[in-house]
Amino acid sequence: MAKAEKRTKSDARVAKWLVGYRRQRALLFWLGSVGTLLLSIPVLFMTWWVIWLVLFIPMLLFPRPLDALYIATWIAFGLLFVAHVTAIRSHLETLKFDEAGPGVVAAQFAAHVAGMTSLALFMAGPETMRSQVKVIGLILLTGPSLIGLSWRLASAAFAAQRMDIPFAGAALAELLAAERRVLVDDLAAKVGSPNPPRLLRELLLIDGVILMTPYDPSLVLTDSLRADVSAAVERAETDET
Repeated sequence: MAKAEKRTKSDARVAKWLVGYRRQRALLFWLGSVGTLLLSIPVLFMTWWVIWLVLFIPMLLFPRPLDALYIATWIAFGLLFVAHVTAIRSHLETLKFDEAGPGVVAAQFAAHVAGMTSLALFMAGPETMRSQVKVIGLILLTGPSLIGLSWRLASAAFAAQRMDIPFAGAALAELLAAERRVLVDDLAAKVGSPNPPRLLRELLLIDGVILMTPYDPSLVLTDSLRADVSAAVERAETDET
């Protein structure tokens, strides 16, 4: 009886720690979301004007009404957001440059003599040129990427705020007491949950809860999380005595 009462008090202390953690985590995500959104404003502003300037240069040779220039700029600007959603980031971020062989050296020398050193890398070889185009694409997608990051951080903040403290706290206490990895199905049974996916969603909101696969899915706590929660439980126990 005394052991069960001690465990109940320990679980309550874990839940109390989780309340503070949820508040801190949600605040951190909200600050990151707002900060990223504010940072995206000047970046998007500069991106818009870069597009305008690039489209304006051909108009010096082929004059068109300025209204057409602004419309084209807004269309190109909007397509950046479409590209951000549809682009394969891993492909864009894979950069490969040609080795500095005789052809590269000759291209760089020719570009330098012609006073067009900025074209040297494009003249160096197909891999280098392709990578440079990718770099330009990544730069142009910086603004939309910041907007996307702000949205993801806001979603994470909402998820943190909706964390079910009694449910997640009971599961976290079980993991803390186990001192080893616990099968997800076994953990769900211990906390009385018929929905293991919901259990995973709640617990994986906590940094330091690790899902181990590909065999029977199981959960384990990192040493740092275990130490933080244990220290908080011990402090709460000391304060109560």
